[in-house]
Amino acid sequence: MNPPFATPVFLMKYPQVPSVLDYRPAIDDTATRLIFERTVGTQQAVHLHLLELSGAQPQPFVRIPRDANRLVYSRGMDPRLDGLPGSDLVQAGVDDLARGVESVPALLVSIGAERLRHAGLVVPGPAFPSPERRLYDRLASEDSDSAHSRYNALIRRLVSCERALECAGR
Repeated sequence: MNPPFATPVFLMKYPQVPSVLDYRPAIDDTATRLIFERTVGTQQAVHLHLLELSGAQPQPFVRIPRDANRLVYSRGMDPRLDGLPGSDLVQAGVDDLARGVESVPALLVSIGAERLRHAGLVVPGPAFPSPERRLYDRLASEDSDSAHSRYNALIRRLVSCERALECAGR
């Protein structure tokens, strides 16, 4: 009987010790190179690696300290947010904060920044000052009649995401 799945073919050999974690791969537009993040053992840094798909071993080319708050590139959806209520808004807000863009999602994440960080999410800093007021003013400038209900709905989505993230982290 044939196995139900194809046998995987690995591009790289992994050492047993120390442990190596590779994640968030992205292939370039010519499909000849793969870029990915790698953490080795208990290092306090993430290294971006480039792998030529012609068979060469991957080479590190950027070292990112774990405490770097303002990464220029977007790391994509944080896997801890996957499937959580309100995660789309929170991830968009994190991305906008990293770029310094004041948007509705960025203001929302600024409101919940402390709680989100406490739950383990990397939130770029600094948050916008007086984010509650700025968010309400932005919503009111779009449609003053519905600003209050839209503000409350956004806050409910943020709190739902915060609670789910806290529960997932336990």
